[in-house]
This record gives sequence, C-alpha cells and structure tokens, in this order.
Amino acid sequence: DLFGGYVSHLLRLLGDQLLQPQVLRALGRVALARPDLVRSRVTGRGLSLIVSLTHSADPQTRGYAAWLLGSLGLTEAREAVAEIRGQGEEIEIYEEGRIIKKTIGQLATEALEKLEKIEQKRQTCSSGI
Repeated sequence: DLFGGYVSHLLRLLGDQLLQPQVLRALGRVALARPDLVRSRVTGRGLSLIVSLTHSADPQTRGYAAWLLGSLGLTEAREAVAEIRGQGEEIEIYEEGRIIKKTIGQLATEALEKLEKIEQKRQTCSSGI
C-alpha cells in the first residue's frame, strides 16, 4: 500500500516534540484518504500519545491532534477532544484546496461532530435498526 510504510515511520516520529505538529498534520492528511490504514496502526501507546497531545503546550499540536482523532473516528478520545473545545488559539490548516485559519475550539468541535456521527452509527448498527 502506498501510505502504509509512511504511516509507521510517521508514528515513530511522534516522540520528537519539535516534529509533532508536522507529523500530526501528515497523519491527518493520510487519514483523509485512508482512515482505515492510519487507524489500524494507531493502537496502544500511539493512541495514548496522540490523545495526550490534545493537552500539549503547543497550539498547533493540540489542534492537529484533535483534527486527526476526529478524522480517524477514535471515539475513545472524545473526552480529551471535548476538553479543548473552548480554546481560541488559531492555527492554519489546509482544507478544500486552501489554507485557512481555525481555532483549536473549532477543530475540536468539528472532531466531536464526526465522533458523534460515528457513535450514532455504531448504536444504530448494534440495535439492528
């Protein structure tokens, strides 16, 4: 798979604090095309690290972590993402062919909306509706 090898390398780079925003952004871009591929590799320590990065001192790291968690549909991260919903620092993010500014709170809210849709879909499927 085209992205498979890159994802594993990117996850190893998450431990480098200086690279975290760029690594999260790269993982998020891959996740937009292949969320299943990234999700299958983000387990255990990797998941815990990404969730913990929603509390980073760096606004870009917090914002991209929330964006990635929402893109991956990792509902177990909902509480951590909800905690940063009111944050007003802005970061730049590439969306729909252009770079735009969004607040950490906006990214967290968008991620929570994605997570809520996924949770509703799971409940619907498990109840047989």
